[in-house]
Amino acid sequence: MKKFTIYNELWPKAEKKLKKLQSKAKQLGFPVPEYTAGEPYEQLVIKNKTHPDTGAWAGNDAHIEIKREITLISEPIKIEGWEFLGTVERSGVKDENEKELNLFFFKDREADIESYKELDFKKCDHCNHRRYRKKVFIVQNEESKEVKVIGSTCVKDFLQTRDPEWILQMATWMVEMEEMEERESGSYSKPVYIVKDVLELAAQAIINFNYKNAQSEMSTKRRVENACRPSHKDHPIVVTEEAEKMAADALERIKNLSEKQKENQFNHNMWTISQKEFIEGNHLGIACYIVEHNRKEVCYQDQKKKEREGKLNEHFGEIKKRYTFRVKLVRANEFENQFGGGYYMTFEDEQGRTFEWKSSSYGPGNFVACCGGEKETDFIDFKGTVSYHGEWDGIKKTSISRCKPLTEKDRKEQEKKK
Repeated sequence: MKKFTIYNELWPKAEKKLKKLQSKAKQLGFPVPEYTAGEPYEQLVIKNKTHPDTGAWAGNDAHIEIKREITLISEPIKIEGWEFLGTVERSGVKDENEKELNLFFFKDREADIESYKELDFKKCDHCNHRRYRKKVFIVQNEESKEVKVIGSTCVKDFLQTRDPEWILQMATWMVEMEEMEERESGSYSKPVYIVKDVLELAAQAIINFNYKNAQSEMSTKRRVENACRPSHKDHPIVVTEEAEKMAADALERIKNLSEKQKENQFNHNMWTISQKEFIEGNHLGIACYIVEHNRKEVCYQDQKKKEREGKLNEHFGEIKKRYTFRVKLVRANEFENQFGGGYYMTFEDEQGRTFEWKSSSYGPGNFVACCGGEKETDFIDFKGTVSYHGEWDGIKKTSISRCKPLTEKDRKEQEKKK
């Protein structure tokens, strides 16, 4: 039993050959070779590339090879106690001493060919005639280990078969599988990009040239693509420690997105890429943007942190209890649903606490006016019920519902309390 790993695209050709050999083995009465084929699998192959002029690292030449493992089970081909070892053919090429060179084809690729070179390939050990022969067969006796040279015209008589070439093919089928196993990848592979490399190169490109989108003359994606697969005219991007840290931070942030953040399709696409070791070319643009996204997010968080300096970051009230709120409108986003739609309104009180209300009955300007405000940024008073306490990006938010402007009675009670 022997195992081989071949490119999956070569498998139909190999299977056709093996089935043909099985059929011929049955006809000749030889042991029928058996085989099993595993499922195709992907294998990542990475080769470091250097720039032809500077010798500097110029990206990784990475590609995916789709392979399949084949298990072969075969008994040696033996006829009347003689086992086939291989063939020797004249090459038609002479060495420096004008001696013609021979081509050796043995079923066992690890055979010591040097030990057979001393044999007389002009003499056939079956007919005992010496003459120039283009091709001879090498056989060995199973018991005595005697080796004989049999001429191609005598092999039919010696092996008692009309198909010596089929015996040759069946005896060397494992050699053919080994040749398939060693074949270099060509059309059998597809190029890919290592995620870590892409992010580091994108970070360095952003440091050097700022982020450029796909509409730019030289986008960040194009720079990274050129750096990963450089031609002789391209100059490599030298990745600094700053870029490595920038890329590592971006990857770490995207890997740890919350489930709510991943509800956004673009965020989910970036998160999916962050979980992979390599990507195909059609995902290169999104991968490059991961670094820019993180840079913008860091700037946004820093800005938000400055804005919230001195503000309370805590929840307000008890859930299901009704309160009078004094707040100002910070933001309003419109939404639509099967019932018509409305607004998500965000408020802040005088201490800086954050409140959210999903309203389908009031618009932001209308509600502020009903509560006595002249401008949308004015502090207003209204009643509402605390629905639940939540948190987003480290900011604690109190969601409220059933919000109503204060009635005249409510205002009078409020004045008495003051």
